[in-house]
Amino acid sequence: MDDVCIIGLGYIGLPTAIVTAKAGLKVSGFDINPDVVSTIKRQTIKLSEPGLLDELKNQLNSGNLKVSNALTAANIFVLCVPTPIKFEGKRGNPDLSFVYSAVKDIANFLKEGDLIIVESTCPVGTTDNIYKLLTTMRPDLVNIYVAYCPERILPGNALYELAKNSRIIGGASPKSAIMARDFYQKFVEGSIEISDAKTAEMCKIVENSFRDVNIAFANEISMVAHELDININELIYLANKHPRVSILKPGVGVGGHCLPIDPWFLIDKCITPTEIMKTARDVNKRKTEWTAIQIEKLIDNFENDEGRSPRVAMLGVTYKPDTEDIRESSSFEIISILNERRSNIFIVDPYIKILKQFETLTLKNALETCDIFVMLVAHKQFILDDELKLKGKNFHSFT
Repeated sequence: MDDVCIIGLGYIGLPTAIVTAKAGLKVSGFDINPDVVSTIKRQTIKLSEPGLLDELKNQLNSGNLKVSNALTAANIFVLCVPTPIKFEGKRGNPDLSFVYSAVKDIANFLKEGDLIIVESTCPVGTTDNIYKLLTTMRPDLVNIYVAYCPERILPGNALYELAKNSRIIGGASPKSAIMARDFYQKFVEGSIEISDAKTAEMCKIVENSFRDVNIAFANEISMVAHELDININELIYLANKHPRVSILKPGVGVGGHCLPIDPWFLIDKCITPTEIMKTARDVNKRKTEWTAIQIEKLIDNFENDEGRSPRVAMLGVTYKPDTEDIRESSSFEIISILNERRSNIFIVDPYIKILKQFETLTLKNALETCDIFVMLVAHKQFILDDELKLKGKNFHSFT
């Protein structure tokens, strides 16, 4: 029997399994997808995480980490499974099916004194509901402990942030929180704060909703500035000279596995109006649609001037710079919209070599063959602005 079982071996679960094994615990990593497990065993993972592959090899070779698509008994179970959003019209509803499926699987392996920790983003009250479900499923067990500890990982810096970032733990009971704290103290150097489960659940949602709202402000003023023919970057630079103003950099929307998803866990849950968060979601979604419209105007202008359709290089398709991650990518959505309406739309992204349904080009090929260049994601590897202008290219940036 292993000390810890990590359930879900994706962007969060695999790094968590690795750092836990590095701390000296015996770790079993479980994923229902056999391809995920096979890739990890072959040590051919493609996550762009500095040091992750080397540390994976170390822990597999040490025997502290093993992976399987068969669940096994453990003393601590850590859930790192997806909690996606299902949209009905414009409203997003959290899908907890992966969480509850994992909980039901765990129930068959539980023994007296085991601890279940949920790291997946969940609506407020989920941890308490999981505890009630487990006590119903396993009435033979007197002591079952359940806690919530939301992940705080930035993709591309996972190993460092798992060790250095502070964590908040909420327990279904005080002892559950203490047991979870004792577990995280084995590999977390940052502070560990203890609260109740509902507060910890809401803390995760509030953190990302705060960021979403602030990005929405930046995106909204960027659209207004464009209408008034004002340089948004200069405007924000000057405004931020005020000692109590810190406007974020606008983009083409909001993407990734957290910011466009997490606000819905409160918007959907509460009777109390959550108008600011809902409006922020609408604004950030509108910025994506607005950007697609601006690019179509560039294409129309070219066609009117040149009498032919341009070849358009879309620079960046991931949800943020310097990652291969396209989850909830606004850039991907923009390119998809344009690809349906226009011909000769090409992707240029150093992290994406092949992408189904789209044609990709290298930067060199794009510079030789394309007419319009649109920056959607400012990857460090591009360093394009001056280069394209010096070459007299038709270059536009929406970052």
